[in-house]
Amino acid sequence: MRINKLADLQDMHQLARKPILKRLADLRATLEETGLGFSDHLQKHWLRMWEYSSAIMESRVDVRMRVLDAGGTGTVFSYYLAAEGCRVTTVDIDRKKVDDAVALSKHLGLDMIHRLESITELSDKDASYDRVFCISVIEHINAENQPRAVTELARVLKPGGILSITFDYGTYAADSPFISPEEVDERIIEPSGLTVLGDDFVPFSQDLGTHSEQYTFGCLFLKKNGESKIPKKRDAFVIEKFPAVNQERIRTKEFVLANSFYETLRSVVPMVGRPLLRTVLSEESYRKIENLNDSDLIGLVEASLSPEEVVCLFDRLYGRI
Repeated sequence: MRINKLADLQDMHQLARKPILKRLADLRATLEETGLGFSDHLQKHWLRMWEYSSAIMESRVDVRMRVLDAGGTGTVFSYYLAAEGCRVTTVDIDRKKVDDAVALSKHLGLDMIHRLESITELSDKDASYDRVFCISVIEHINAENQPRAVTELARVLKPGGILSITFDYGTYAADSPFISPEEVDERIIEPSGLTVLGDDFVPFSQDLGTHSEQYTFGCLFLKKNGESKIPKKRDAFVIEKFPAVNQERIRTKEFVLANSFYETLRSVVPMVGRPLLRTVLSEESYRKIENLNDSDLIGLVEASLSPEEVVCLFDRLYGRI
């Protein structure tokens, strides 16, 4: 089966891919529940899910590995690898993404390293990572600097390791895309000094969906000569939601809804907040609060209602405005 190719919507029906897609969706939901910032550009689009799942499947990444996500700081992909148990380092030139990633990974209890750094000049020693990923990043580097970036990614890859690169393909794609197999060879494969894993890259796809060869994604998998040495993991094998995530730090649905309710209540108390409260409070209780100003009223609600009661009130409120 060809793996170095263009995005293929029909691949999304593969049984081996479906569990990965489900795990990615679950992880994205987990990130959203935290209320903290992460990179969500195209995170629900099939093209993004295709490249993420392809990179995971074809790279044969393993939870025992040390991996680099080059230019992918703050993405669902990098958090997924860490949440499953990989030792993940990310680099990016966007300071906000790095700062947000530091905060979010700390919040979730994930042991990740995030560095403000260009993939054209990595500070890592040679042969530092078992797997290196560069997901939809290389096309945002000037064409003349792409070989330098690929050389750096190959340098930090351990013998026997795999470099997974995905990229925009087609004349309508972003910045410095690839428009032919010859460009993929000249700007990625040759400067990497690595061996193509499987068949050569060809612009082939059974089903491009609503896209065309003028704009889609491509993927390429390259292997470094040598033998991969991965230490054995002595821990018992168990299936958990996300083994490396501190589950107690994830905000519950009730917590998120409660905070949304408070934000809504602050803006609509003068309009419907008091009448609504009157419908859920006894006459005696309402008399105690009817003379409070809006700020004190909201504070009382926040302090006295349980998350479950707030969710109920939240639903009623949205049914009235």
